[in-house]
Amino acid sequence: MGRALSSIKTFLRQNPPIRQSPNSHIRNLSIESKETSQLCSDFAKEVCKIIRTKPRWEQTLLSDFPSFNFNDPKFFHQVLEHQNNVLLSLRYFYWLNSNYTFSADLDSCSALFDSLVEAKACKVAMDFLDHTGFSPDPGSIERYIQCLCECGLVQEAIGVLPKLKEMGVSGSIKTWNSALLGAVKVDRTDLAWKLYEVMIESDVVANVDAETVGYLIQAFCNDGKLCKGYQLLRQVLEEGLEPGNVAFNKLISGFCKKRNYGRVSELLHTMVARNCAPDRYTYQEVINGLCKSGMMLEGYRVFNDIKERGYAPDTVNYTTMIHGLWSVGQGSILMIISEQGYVAEGSEQGYVAEGSEQGYLAEGLQWFIEMLKSKLKPQKETFERLVQCLSQNDRLLASCCLRDATGTLQITMKQSRQWY
Repeated sequence: MGRALSSIKTFLRQNPPIRQSPNSHIRNLSIESKETSQLCSDFAKEVCKIIRTKPRWEQTLLSDFPSFNFNDPKFFHQVLEHQNNVLLSLRYFYWLNSNYTFSADLDSCSALFDSLVEAKACKVAMDFLDHTGFSPDPGSIERYIQCLCECGLVQEAIGVLPKLKEMGVSGSIKTWNSALLGAVKVDRTDLAWKLYEVMIESDVVANVDAETVGYLIQAFCNDGKLCKGYQLLRQVLEEGLEPGNVAFNKLISGFCKKRNYGRVSELLHTMVARNCAPDRYTYQEVINGLCKSGMMLEGYRVFNDIKERGYAPDTVNYTTMIHGLWSVGQGSILMIISEQGYVAEGSEQGYVAEGSEQGYLAEGLQWFIEMLKSKLKPQKETFERLVQCLSQNDRLLASCCLRDATGTLQITMKQSRQWY
């Protein structure tokens, strides 16, 4: 390390600061040999380390190295290359601007901007463009648009799209799909339709693919226009495009809410026929729809079907079934589920609380004991609801025992007269 620092000092002595008038153009550091280039790289690493580790380095960097000319685009590029934190690189960039009449070269600005986009620092990248007036190339702009959409800044992304047109570029379908997905995710279907209108007016409409169609179907569903979404699906299927499970699942969820189970059945059969196998999310929408419509037994049959098809029901599936079956008094079915070991981790709390409140105290206590045996810590709410149910049903001894157990499990419960 001492030898490396000695070499850096030699390098600094060989490269004194270049005297310039405030308005003179930047002069590049001349790197004439591999040895000098290596020394420059080593010094850049040392500066990067100082920036990472030294507080308020901006106030001391010039005095620490008074003989070195930091006002050099080549050295700035070296710092960008070795600095592993793009925000620190940007901080160094602004420091240069405040201490020199610094004008970074196009390649350095492009590298810094692309690094900010890659790091998903959208708003920082936006400020960088405003501060520098830098105009990225079309590829960088497309990546920037995709980044904005991924971060939920869809309106800002749409504001950047015209820059592509100014450059005579339509943009890839990937970029437009990214914008459509962003609009759908933030439930701004008005922006999605605005984007699609612009796509129709440009050359990019010729490249519309299954992904594009999937997002449009989702937009129809979000707008409550299930029939239009379904019609679009039938149309593109005839043309050989398959919009994927997400679009199918969105339609299935919508038709479940409308209790149009004939259409749901048709969509499921279409998925199978198209080798687009229903996944756990597809079945989840069906189960949720059936249970919320009061068709608990039908939901339970689908619940069993997904296990037979090799899917492992998740916590949402279990919680939905638990709440629904307790609410219609189907405690016996839930006991079968628990005896078969089908209650997923995370849904035990609902099993205990819902069952106890529906009058299935014995079953609720049994499952509570099983939770403790499995070393699963009950939630505070589960404790409170179970103790309250026991107290209301004159099971005072059991209620007191449970309350005493809260100290062992380090759970603090609020008191209620209903417990006594």
